Amino acid sequence: MEAKEEIKSRIDLADMIGEYVQLKPAGTHAFKALCPFHSEKTPSFHVSRDKQIWRCFGCGVGGDVFSFVMQMEGVDFPEALRILGKKAGVEIQRYDTSEANEKARAQRVQSFAAAYYHKMLLESPKAVSARAYMERRGITSELVEKFQLGFAPDEWDAFVTLAKSRGISDHDLSSGGLSLAKKSGSGFIDRFRNRLMIPLSDVHGNIVGFTGRVLNPDDQPKYMNSPETSLYKKSAILYGIHLAKQAIRRENAVIIVEGNLDVVASHKAGIEHVVASSGTALTELQIQLMKRFTTKLIFCFDADAAGFAAAQRGIQLAQKFGCDVSVVLIPEDAGKDPDDVVQKSPQMWRELARNTVPIMEYYFSHALRGKDLMKVDDKRAVGKFLLPEICRLTDVVEREHWLQKLGTVLHIETDVLRNEIGKSDRVEIVDRGGRGGVVISHYQTKRKKMRSELVLEELVGLFIEVPEFREEIKKILTEALIPDGNLKTLYRSAVDLYTQPQSSATQSFFEQLRLALSQELQLLLDEVALIGEQATTTTALTDLRKQFVTMIDVLRQAVHDDERRVLLSSIRQAEAAGDVGRVGELMRQLHESR
Repeated sequence: MEAKEEIKSRIDLADMIGEYVQLKPAGTHAFKALCPFHSEKTPSFHVSRDKQIWRCFGCGVGGDVFSFVMQMEGVDFPEALRILGKKAGVEIQRYDTSEANEKARAQRVQSFAAAYYHKMLLESPKAVSARAYMERRGITSELVEKFQLGFAPDEWDAFVTLAKSRGISDHDLSSGGLSLAKKSGSGFIDRFRNRLMIPLSDVHGNIVGFTGRVLNPDDQPKYMNSPETSLYKKSAILYGIHLAKQAIRRENAVIIVEGNLDVVASHKAGIEHVVASSGTALTELQIQLMKRFTTKLIFCFDADAAGFAAAQRGIQLAQKFGCDVSVVLIPEDAGKDPDDVVQKSPQMWRELARNTVPIMEYYFSHALRGKDLMKVDDKRAVGKFLLPEICRLTDVVEREHWLQKLGTVLHIETDVLRNEIGKSDRVEIVDRGGRGGVVISHYQTKRKKMRSELVLEELVGLFIEVPEFREEIKKILTEALIPDGNLKTLYRSAVDLYTQPQSSATQSFFEQLRLALSQELQLLLDEVALIGEQATTTTALTDLRKQFVTMIDVLRQAVHDDERRVLLSSIRQAEAAGDVGRVGELMRQLHESR
């Protein structure tokens, strides 16, 4: 058995997809979810356990377990094969692409660097200041191991020299963001020196880069990140996600903080569903990554102007993607971030993390801070900020609640504010950075299908899905009712297979049909088969059969309407050409077609 087929036999698609998105039952052996590849509020993403296929009827993407991992992780097929092979316990003999080989080598270099920095922190006499720093911060040896914290010594080329002695090239060190070319002369020096080293990992726990925090207050910058590399894309990484994903599923929520050490401190307090955005506004990629595990996002950003601006941009983007947003408010006397709070009282951070506040309460708190509502300018500023945010709320009851509160605060009639809401523009937050922008723009929302198209897809799907319907559908669904195209070709292939002696007792009708089709038609088969499967899970077979007459009438009417459109177009052409006889003949045909 080939590695691909062996992996598919060992990995259940529904279980695999369930590790990324929240699946809900949609009938026997079928599931639905909010699509992870585009923004939506009503689930259009469907998974069939029987067929081991998935499809989103909103953006049109679909496939098997390999295509899902390729889309979700942004990798090519060999890399998806490696990821799934590791999960299934299937040995993958070779990498077929130079890109995959290069990525594997780059990951080994990052892992080597992490092991070196970690060993330096634990054993080197030169790391005394780093160990003292962590002791002051209350970072225990267990946390050091859990987060693989390390130390870069205050030497020009200690790491580069060791790495080269182990056969790692200057190119790999430089392209991996671990070394810098000397300003004068030849050779390379260490990028990170005299810093606490914090490894950055992807969602699978693979180390992709580092953040180095200064130990000497005079050094700048305070935090130094790896540059963008083939592995490290800042817009796609959330610090701590690989350690948090199980807790996120358990809590059905994720807390987003600014600093990496806020995540470490949170784990110390027993709050593990925490990730860090590393002090930047969230991107589409990061939100899509969190949506694999939950749609409930809890923001905890610094109360200063920069922190609030970052929080607001991230919140607006999360709302655009249909997330449920709330906020952790840290009291002014408790510190400016979770790390400060945990230093004072781990119990306080646990309580704050449990008692989140609605996003609008957070906005009210911010908007009213330092304002004198007896001054018209301050009152205008509060209204100017809060009205657009209230306008974003889609729930009528929630919007009315905050309108009334704003009216009370500003001493303005609610009807006046309600009229102003109609004039407020909804802000569209778009972040096209990184792979997420490409995916979203590539899979644009499909046009709305006509009723006849939907009916036709359902009938073909039912032919494929329900053996007892096949003979009846074959009689009533003639090829004359199906426009030329892929669906007609698919239906013809399905009918041909049905009328032939069954060649396999072990393969289902769906599986046999799939083997006979091109890749393009296989995608269409997946779509219509899922449509048929959905129909059988929501409607009894007896009721579906009763609908056949109406469905065929819809198709006949569509054919009739198409014929009349063709006649009308021909009449216009004949009139333009001055062909009176042709016009008369076509008008007669049009009259008879009524």
